[in-house]
Amino acid sequence: MKELLRFEFRKLLRSKALYICLGIAVFLLVINAVTAKAMAEIMKEAMEEMGQPYESAYSGLTLLKSVFSNNTSIIEGVVVTIIVCEDFVGDIIKNIYSKGYSRSQVYFAKLISSWVAFTFIIVVGMIISFLTGLVLFGEVGTFGKNYIWSIICIFLLADAYFAIYFALAMIFKKIAPAIVLTIIGPTAITLLLAMADAFIDSEQIVLSDYWLNSQMSYNSLTDVENKTIFTSIVLSIALIALFTSLSFFLNKKRDVK
Repeated sequence: MKELLRFEFRKLLRSKALYICLGIAVFLLVINAVTAKAMAEIMKEAMEEMGQPYESAYSGLTLLKSVFSNNTSIIEGVVVTIIVCEDFVGDIIKNIYSKGYSRSQVYFAKLISSWVAFTFIIVVGMIISFLTGLVLFGEVGTFGKNYIWSIICIFLLADAYFAIYFALAMIFKKIAPAIVLTIIGPTAITLLLAMADAFIDSEQIVLSDYWLNSQMSYNSLTDVENKTIFTSIVLSIALIALFTSLSFFLNKKRDVK
């Protein structure tokens, strides 16, 4: 298992896809920050013309929490798919199995290496976002209610996304279909939940509030309610357990092609 992990991490360090996607993610985060700064300036001028004070809600800490945007989540899905599927696309996986490694060992080696790459992009993105916010808005910002817990929830929700991306890659073992579903899957679920909410038409029950993107948005606010923290933890753990188990057992049953 140690040799298999070393093999996976050697590939990871040499992966052009990882560094290209990291660069794209950082670039988009900076663009988002610059756009937020421009919009804040426009709002400030408009409010001053109306004779009302305006205080920007953006800072280093607020931008740090908004790192896992829609663009970032798609890029992360692409990275996980490429890292997981590249051995299955060629004949490399057959060579790995021929050396005596079991399906479970290969599964967990890929799980660990792709999770490290996934988390690496998030952490770098958080650092860049914080520094960009500090430079553009000139302030660290305030922590707000449940800041530390909300950061933990952002990582947990991101790990739930990872579990979905990893499961799709391990089930299909082909880059194209896995990436397509990675891009449209979470969005499709969001649309289905929104349609269900419209059908139910209830102010007490809003199903879309209990999906990943909504919880990620709520945790990105300055003040985060206890209910959001609890919901995010339960939802994340449930999805991580579901999709990790699904990918593990389906991977054991499929034949190597």
